[in-house]
Amino acid sequence: VSPKASLSTTITELYFAPNGDNWDLNYLEGFAGHLEGTPELGKGGNYVLAGHVELKDGVPGPFINIHKLVPGDDIMIYSETASQPYVVRYKVTEVKNVEPDDISVIRNRGFEELTLITCSDWDQKSEQYLTRVIVHAKPY
Repeated sequence: VSPKASLSTTITELYFAPNGDNWDLNYLEGFAGHLEGTPELGKGGNYVLAGHVELKDGVPGPFINIHKLVPGDDIMIYSETASQPYVVRYKVTEVKNVEPDDISVIRNRGFEELTLITCSDWDQKSEQYLTRVIVHAKPY
């Protein structure tokens, strides 16, 4: 959840595609997907979530507004475990655009953090997104 980015979605697991080259985004739809191979929430390291900026039918995706976040903005993750509900709160530390193949943004940087990733800069001519929006946040 991020009030500033009008973000409220459910997190699902996002597994590697059968070819193993990337994550399979076919079933992501309107969810945020935790990237397989990155640490679990609260286990230290970089907890990485990917989400669509736009769905296949043209409807805005859950990460449509993450580019509006700035350092200091809040992001919260709520558990759905009835027996032990909890909230993990994060403060945005950085928002930037990177090349689509820049995977350095999901690496463990030696501390616990949350990273959000989505597509940006749609190019009508090539029919692809030219960059990725990256949001880094630290728990507090």
